[in-house]
Amino acid sequence: MRVLIIDDHAIYRQGMSACLSECEEVGRVTQADSVAEAWSSGLAQECDLVIVDEDVPGALEFIRQIRSTAAARAIVCAASCTQNGVIAAVESGATGYLSKDDLTSEQLCAAVSRPAAAGS
Repeated sequence: MRVLIIDDHAIYRQGMSACLSECEEVGRVTQADSVAEAWSSGLAQECDLVIVDEDVPGALEFIRQIRSTAAARAIVCAASCTQNGVIAAVESGATGYLSKDDLTSEQLCAAVSRPAAAGS
């Protein structure tokens, strides 16, 4: 599976990428610091799963677009989980919602493998 991480914090992207490299289902991990970079670089069209920080400008619209144009799945990762945030993410088409505060590498791999097992 090809995973794209969109987060504006470089150290968080790198840490998540390192964790994902240990997941059996993940074949390639790419990174972008913004929605604009994800589109302009072509990374958005080449992924099976996107993990996006909900605070990145345009994140929810990106999920709507990626679900309709590239058929990739999306998981939202949030610093502050709120009921409204979860609802907005799901309504946008996200298949998962994770809290950055207590996320472990095991939980991340499990969340990534669920969409992989579910197929499109």
